[in-house]
Amino acid sequence: MSRFFFMQRVLSMLSSGLVFRRVYAGILRAVAILVGVGGAALWVGRWSEVAELRRLGYYYSISGSATLAGVVVQILLIVLLYCWIHTIWLRARTVEELTDTGYVIAPIFSVTLKLVGELMACASVFSGLAGGLSIWIAGRNILHLLGLGSLQLGGLSPASAGFLGGLVAILSGFLLGFVALVVFYYSAELVVVLVDIAGNTRELVRKRDSNGE
Repeated sequence: MSRFFFMQRVLSMLSSGLVFRRVYAGILRAVAILVGVGGAALWVGRWSEVAELRRLGYYYSISGSATLAGVVVQILLIVLLYCWIHTIWLRARTVEELTDTGYVIAPIFSVTLKLVGELMACASVFSGLAGGLSIWIAGRNILHLLGLGSLQLGGLSPASAGFLGGLVAILSGFLLGFVALVVFYYSAELVVVLVDIAGNTRELVRKRDSNGE
C-alpha cells in the first residue's frame, strides 16, 4: 500500500530543493529561448527603421552617416541579445548545480540577484556604446529613432553631440553597468551571508542540545 501514497516522496523532494532548482532552471531556459525569439524579431524589424534614418535625418539634424550608425547599433544589438541569452542559460545551469544547504529558496534568490545585475550591466554597456558611437558617426544618439529608447541611458539627452557627448555616453554606460553589478552582487552576497548565519546558529543550537546544556 505504501507505493500508492506518494506525497511523502514529493515533500522530501520539495524539502531538498531539487524540484525548485529543476523547475526554476527550466523557467530560465524558457526565458532565454523567448528572449532569443523576441530579440530576433526585434532585430529584423529594426532594419526598416535603419532604412528610414536617411529620410528622418532632415527632421532631426542627423548627418548623412546615419545609416552607418544604424548598422553599428544593429551589430551591437545582436551582441547584446547574445549576452543576455547566454548569461540566462549559464545561470540556469548554476541553479541546477546548487548544493543542498538546508535552505531551498535563498540560494536560488541569490543567483537571481546576480543574474539581474548581469543583464542590467549588459544593457547599460550596450546603451553607452550604441549611443556614443551613433553620436560620433551621425552626430546624435539615434536609439530612440530606432525604437530602442527604452535602452537609452536616462541621464543623457538624445540631442547630445560632439566627441565629448559620445565619450560621456560610453563612459556612463560602463560606469552604470559596473554599479549595477556591484549593487546586485552585494545583495546576492548578503543573502548568502544571512543563510550562513542562520545555518551556523542552527548548528550551534543543535550541538548545545546534544550536549545537554
